[in-house]
Amino acid sequence: MTDNYDSGFPLVLSDHEKDQLIHYYRTEAYPDWIANWLPEDVDPNTGLYTDESKYAGEEYEEMHYDGIQFEDSDRMFDLCMHFVDGKVWVDVYECDWGGDNWYTNCRHSWTLTEETNAMQENTLKERRSSAKHVIALMDEISYVVANELTWLKNNDDPESNKLLNMLHDGATELVKEFKNE
Repeated sequence: MTDNYDSGFPLVLSDHEKDQLIHYYRTEAYPDWIANWLPEDVDPNTGLYTDESKYAGEEYEEMHYDGIQFEDSDRMFDLCMHFVDGKVWVDVYECDWGGDNWYTNCRHSWTLTEETNAMQENTLKERRSSAKHVIALMDEISYVVANELTWLKNNDDPESNKLLNMLHDGATELVKEFKNE
C-alpha cells in the first residue's frame, strides 16, 4: 500500500482506457448515480438542493464512487463523481489491490469531465465550422441557380422546362437531406 496523497502528477492512461472510462461514465456510472444515489431533493443538472428541501439552494457535497475493471485490463479504476460550482465533476483514480480488496489510490488522478467537455467543445466547433461551410456553398449555389432559373424561365422550350424541373427536384432532395443531418 502506498501513501495516499496527491503526487501532483496525472494518472497515466492509454487513449483506449480513456475512451472506455468516458463510455462507462456516460452509459452506466452517471445514469446509475443520478437514478439511484442522488437524493430526490437535489437537481441533477445543477447539484443544488431544490426549493422543497430544507437545504434549498445549497450545493450537494457528497462524493459518489463507482468502480470498474474492464475485461481487457488488469487495472481497476474508481470514478469519483460530485458537483463543483453547479457542474458534475468526475475524477478518475486507479485502485491498488490490498490482499483482499481494491483500495482507491489518490496519488494520481485524471479529470474525466475536462476531457469530455473539451471533446464536446471541439465537436461543437467542428459542427459550427461545417455549418458555415455549407451555408457559404448554399449561397454560391443559390446565386448560380437563380441566374440559370431566370434564363430557363425566359426560354419557353420543352428542353428548358425539363431542365428546370430537374433542378427543382434536385434542390428539393438536397434540402431534405440537409434537414435530416
